[in-house]
Amino acid sequence: MENSLVPYISSFGVVGAGDTVKVTVQEPRDRVTKKELAHTAFVILSLTGAQIKDLNRVEVWTADGELYGVSNRQDVPLANR
Repeated sequence: MENSLVPYISSFGVVGAGDTVKVTVQEPRDRVTKKELAHTAFVILSLTGAQIKDLNRVEVWTADGELYGVSNRQDVPLANR
């Protein structure tokens, strides 16, 4: 979880067809980068993807809803075990 924003999660919920989780972090877009958000999505999917088989995508959004990073199951080797 190093270099991830996991400690700053303020909310999460299921969106779309139920295979996507949207996570919101407390930080606004001027305090984080898209790369940091994508890394956090990767970390979350790595930690949960093996247990939650129908989870295909994690989106991590800034608190102001202006910037997000995404990770898809096919990009996360640990989620495909």
